[in-house]
Amino acid sequence: MQTDVHRIRCSRRHREDVCRLGGESETRRRVEEVEEFVIKISHRKLLGTEEEEEKGKEENDKEDEFAIDPYFFDDGYSVAATTGFARVWEGASVFTDFLVQECPNLTLRKNVVELGSGVGLCGVAVAIANEANVTLTDLPSVVEGVLRQNITQNSTSLTENGWHRVIGPQGGLARAVALNWEKPMDCHHLTASEKYIDAVDVIIAAECIWLADLLDCFCETLNILFEREKKLRSRTPQCFICCRDRSRKDSKVKIFASEEMVEAAFSRHALAFDVMREFPSTIEQNRCVKIYSLSKK
Repeated sequence: MQTDVHRIRCSRRHREDVCRLGGESETRRRVEEVEEFVIKISHRKLLGTEEEEEKGKEENDKEDEFAIDPYFFDDGYSVAATTGFARVWEGASVFTDFLVQECPNLTLRKNVVELGSGVGLCGVAVAIANEANVTLTDLPSVVEGVLRQNITQNSTSLTENGWHRVIGPQGGLARAVALNWEKPMDCHHLTASEKYIDAVDVIIAAECIWLADLLDCFCETLNILFEREKKLRSRTPQCFICCRDRSRKDSKVKIFASEEMVEAAFSRHALAFDVMREFPSTIEQNRCVKIYSLSKK
């Protein structure tokens, strides 16, 4: 495992009364306070250069000629699951900045469920900076292999029912819960009671529907969460997700989900969507990270 440090900057704006000299009148001005948080995120190290790759191969050969991923036989393990261990993807980084810096009120002091959390940067940052109670979810192997560790190392204490008090003066709560979209009924336990802490105000997801095979099960999981909240609390959560198109137009096999496929899946599952923002990709030309708001039609 490799641990990286991420510095998250957030702004807090409030109004302040200002008395003019002589006490003639009173005006109000906007005051902006900028805070910076340091978040530690552990992940599996990805080999980059050919030199690193060769070095990695040599070390692996020395350790075990037949070594395999320890989570290979876990329930729900897949190619998509392996990416959850690997890194903070571009969309997750952009989405984190959007939720923390640009639009903190979307999750401020709310109960949030994150789908496909991976290494957990986005959910942990929202809990720390926006004083939110965040349930971070992913496949069991990802939760046990990296997600729970990343919550723990950014926490000050453990409270009841698996909730961790995260760092920072504004820090909220965070917990890791296993959730397999291919078994969407499992998400009932996220809204199992009428307690405030089990309410779902907001659902977020950061670049986790990059494969075409994930689209339908993701949308089905969203719909179950929407329906459960509607039944228990007579209202529907807000939902914000980000996506980056990794498809290839000239590819005959549609493995990666294109923007058209993503939006078609939303419509197919009766999910209304709006594009809130588009950020040009810094990794690939003529691509962008799209942030959507979703709701039940």
